[in-house]
Amino acid sequence: MDERDCKALAVAYLTTINPDITQEQIQRELRIGSQAEVSRLFKHAKKSGWVTWTMNWPTSISEFEIEQIKRTVFQERNSLHQLVSSLARARRGVPIKDIYIVPLTVDGIDSEISHLIFARIAAPYVTDLIYRSRFCGVAWGRTVTSLIASMQTRQKKPDSIFIPVSGEPLNYKDHAASPSTSAQRLTELFGSKNNLSLRGIPARIPKDMDEDADVIRRLVHRSHDYRAIFVEDQGGKPLIRKMDMILTGIGDASTSKNDPWFQEISELERPTNLRQVTAGNIGGVWIPRDPTDKYQDSLLKSVNSRWLGMQEEHLRETAARAQSTRAPGVVVVAIEPEKAEIVHRSIGMINHLIVSEPLARTLLGRCAA
Repeated sequence: MDERDCKALAVAYLTTINPDITQEQIQRELRIGSQAEVSRLFKHAKKSGWVTWTMNWPTSISEFEIEQIKRTVFQERNSLHQLVSSLARARRGVPIKDIYIVPLTVDGIDSEISHLIFARIAAPYVTDLIYRSRFCGVAWGRTVTSLIASMQTRQKKPDSIFIPVSGEPLNYKDHAASPSTSAQRLTELFGSKNNLSLRGIPARIPKDMDEDADVIRRLVHRSHDYRAIFVEDQGGKPLIRKMDMILTGIGDASTSKNDPWFQEISELERPTNLRQVTAGNIGGVWIPRDPTDKYQDSLLKSVNSRWLGMQEEHLRETAARAQSTRAPGVVVVAIEPEKAEIVHRSIGMINHLIVSEPLARTLLGRCAA
């Protein structure tokens, strides 16, 4: 560690052992040049993950009162909820059940740290939603993975079935964030008796093998778990049409460019104008930037047809089934404000939206416009 790191740790230590200490006192105690430098050193300690804050709620306050206090952090939440619900109705989709806003500042914070903080705050909310479901689909996503890692259960739920909703990229070897790994971790966490996996199933059919799509699908259908999830059988509906919750991240072509799903589509589809035609994807399903543009719609339908996982119709069906019940439906988690466009385009098939405050503010401005 360099001298600045050591000073930042000293500032952080003084602050945590004596919360009432002033910047002037710290400056004098540590012989630091200015109070502004004290502030910069403390910010450096926070950014480096050396300082964490905890909130000890008084035992006399109810969970409902705590939730109300938390929601006052973002004063425009009700306005956002109304605008989003109006947009959903205008699209003849489902209105949002709830928007959960995580008071997180993402500017200047390392991406890994912001995901960790977001996950720790949002995990109890998502855990409660899982307790209200039986058939829970799990999509790919770093935010989803972080959430699951932060979850703690109150009791087991052995009748739950956690369902991966896509296979895995052909050339991506780290399976930590895959839907199958996430589904397995939830299965263990909630003590489910069922264990479904799509490991070994490709996420999509390569574009240059489109002529062999039928053969590839016949091979994929040899997987018992894939058939149980996606293929209608004599025994009844596939699991994808029974789901009462889908937990998914949401991706765009800028902040998610290093994610496996983006690398996979860049390699296997080789689209020259992907950024121009799509707002991004939800659970691996690509959404056109302009739904009235026939070219965009046709191109992305072709791209989505080679995706072997969950399709847009499954998202819409799950959202619609949950609209008049306690089921959570489609639960979307997102952090980066740059994802406002794909979130905006997906309104109408989202039941619960869990976002950072910066993303909420960007989405509010977009909806208002």
